Amino acid sequence: MRTKLLGLLGVAVLASMAASCGTTEKGPDAKVTPFTDPKNPDETPATQVAYPDGPYGLSKGSVVPNFKFLGWHNPQIAADVNNLEEIDFSQFYNPTGTDTWPADGSYRPGEPKPKVLWVDVSAQWCGPCNQESKTDLPPLYTKYQPMGAEIILELIEDNNGGPALPTNLHMWTTAYHTAWPAIIDPSRQMFTLAAADAYPANILIDTRTMKIIAKVAGVPPAGDPFFTTLESALAQ
Repeated sequence: MRTKLLGLLGVAVLASMAASCGTTEKGPDAKVTPFTDPKNPDETPATQVAYPDGPYGLSKGSVVPNFKFLGWHNPQIAADVNNLEEIDFSQFYNPTGTDTWPADGSYRPGEPKPKVLWVDVSAQWCGPCNQESKTDLPPLYTKYQPMGAEIILELIEDNNGGPALPTNLHMWTTAYHTAWPAIIDPSRQMFTLAAADAYPANILIDTRTMKIIAKVAGVPPAGDPFFTTLESALAQ
């Protein structure tokens, strides 16, 4: 189920600046880590209702931490910058491979959950990121979503290299008619999953185990092993 967060000022979230940009602009962000973060040892891990046991990690083959973000499950239906939804990885966890979304929920009620989660890490200033969302992802989503894949757009930076804000996400999803979940990650927590320090980054997570199965820096071209891995996981 998704949770509406009413009013950005009333939301208790973690805010961060992009260290390399020198900006003081801040935006809402939220994080859940099911392990003790050595950088934040006093942070209390959230209770996991259903999520695989660790050890957790950020490398290929590791169980990805249950990060939590703010955004919209379906930007084409609900994309109010003052009403963000909590989106975390445990919502996509599909241990049997045949789990369905809650029938009483508002996001695809009763429909099958994805077998693979495709995280697209982008920045608003990044030309290839814009091109990927405009021309590459729509036909790929049309092809792979019925097979059991789900894309999540993760917007990290705005046009000036500062932390992405809800307004930036709204502009992006409106311009590219984004039909899949979209989130902001101004503290760059997911960027640590990227294969290299570059945008866009594309990451595949097997939702039956929540393990990272592929990481690619840049837009994967046709025939790339990224798609072989994706199709293999969907066929299982």
